[in-house]
Order: sequence, then C-alpha cells, then structure tokens
Amino acid sequence: HGEYFPPATVEISPTNACNQKCTYCYAWRDSKPRQILQDDILIGCFDQLADAGVGGVVIQGTGEPLLHKALPEAIKRGAMRNLPMQLTTNGVLLNSVLQNEILQHLFCLRISVIDSDPKRYAAQHGCNEKQWTALIANLERAMALRAKANLSFSIWATVYLSEDNFRDIFTTVKLCKELGI
Repeated sequence: HGEYFPPATVEISPTNACNQKCTYCYAWRDSKPRQILQDDILIGCFDQLADAGVGGVVIQGTGEPLLHKALPEAIKRGAMRNLPMQLTTNGVLLNSVLQNEILQHLFCLRISVIDSDPKRYAAQHGCNEKQWTALIANLERAMALRAKANLSFSIWATVYLSEDNFRDIFTTVKLCKELGI
C-alpha cells in the first residue's frame, strides 16, 4: 500500500572470527579471511537501525561477537536509542568486566552451545576444557549480577545433540536449570 514499515528485527554479525572451532559449525572451515566490521560502522549501525524504526537487534553471526572490541560501545549506543538487543555468544569471553558493561542493556543473552561435560564440550567446540570452566563461571556471575542488580534480561541456551551426547541430555538440561537458564 506504499507504506513504510521497518524490519521487526535485524541480525548483526560484528565478525566472522571465533575463539572456537565447533564440529557442527561451517564458518571456521571457510577459507575466507577473518573479517571484522570497522568500529565506527558497527556503532553507527545502531543509530541507523533506531532511526529506521527497527524493532530489535540480534547480535550473533558467523563468529564470536565478543571478539569485536567495540561491541560494548555499540550495545550502549543501542540502549541509548532504546533498541531491544539480544546477544548470542559462546559465553567464554563474557567476563565480569563485559558483564558489568553490557548485561543491563540486553533483553536476552543466548549461550550457544552448552554441554554438561567439560570433555565433551571441548571436543564439540574444538577447544580446551578451560573454556568450559570459563563459560560456567561466567554464567554463574551473570546470574548473580542479574539477581543483585535486579536486571530483567532472560538467558537462553542452545544444546547441540549428537551421537556423542544425546544420552546425557537430562544432565545438560539439569545443569542449565541449576545455573538459572
């Protein structure tokens, strides 16, 4: 009818670089060079999305968004412009400093992908078991911060099922519940 209407949500991928090499992910196998949006483009994008009337932003993509050093500033800009934002991350880099900067501005934090066993997690994610330990510690701190600061963001988790872990789904779901996901 000739009327303008903005997208309900827009997905932003700040980088295709990642700190893991997940067995189920196609992106790290891609031979393309690692790319990262320029800081001013990433931050300015949130202004443009707000000006366009976009309903919300999902920050995720083909890499780990938290590898982009300007992401906290971009999230703050989005919050200043009243953009609802979801961050999808593997959670390993979501340390207490970042949590204090960004969690208050999110409506949803989504962890991709969780498992209850450090060895299985490391095998699935192509990483060291220390990353599982960091993820769990980061989630525990995020839950504590959410409660202490009375934040209202929700926390979701993705579980990747394979022949190696489907028998342990109950244990993984139990871990998620214990963590407050």
